[in-house]
Amino acid sequence: RAQDAIRYQTTHDPLTGLVNRTEVIATVGREVSRMRREKTLVGVILAGIDGLKGINDTYGHAAGDAVLRETVRRTRSVVRPYDTLGRYTGEEILVVVPGCDSKAAMTQADRLRAAVAQGGMDISEWGKFSGSKDGKLQVTLSLGVAEGRADVEAGALLREVEAALMRAKRAGQNRVEGASKPEKK
Repeated sequence: RAQDAIRYQTTHDPLTGLVNRTEVIATVGREVSRMRREKTLVGVILAGIDGLKGINDTYGHAAGDAVLRETVRRTRSVVRPYDTLGRYTGEEILVVVPGCDSKAAMTQADRLRAAVAQGGMDISEWGKFSGSKDGKLQVTLSLGVAEGRADVEAGALLREVEAALMRAKRAGQNRVEGASKPEKK
C-alpha cells in the first residue's frame, strides 16, 4: 500500500487529482506510439481557464483553487472513461482523446467548453467579494485541438496544441481553435 501511495503522489497533482504534467506528457507519447503501431487516431485538447490569474489576484488563491477543482469536476463529467486528463500547467488541462480525429476532438473540446461555461461557479466560501452578493463567477475555457499524425512526434503535437490554445485566447477566449494544418511540400 505504501508503494501505491508513493506512486500516486509522484504521478498525480495534489490539488486536482489529475495526473501531473510529467505523466500526461508520457501518455501523449504512448498514444502517439500506439497510433502509429495500430494505425488508429489520437487527438489532444489543451484547455486553459480564462482569467484564472485575475481570479487569484482579485479573490485570493483559495478561490482560484476552488475554480480549478470545479473546472476539473465539470471536465471529468464530459470525457470518456478512457480519455486521460492531466494538469499541464497551473491553469491548463491537457486531455488525450484516443480514437478521435481533429473533427471529433473539436466536438469534444466544445463539449468541455460548454460544460465549464454552464452556470456560474460558487466560490463564496473561498473568495473576498466586494459588492458581490452571491459569490458566483462566470468561468470559461479557451481550447486548442490537434490531431496526431504519423509524421509528427509527441513533442511537436504538444507544440501544435499549445499554439492553437494561444490563438483561441487571442481571438477572444471561450472558444475552440484547431491546430493549423502543416504545409504540403
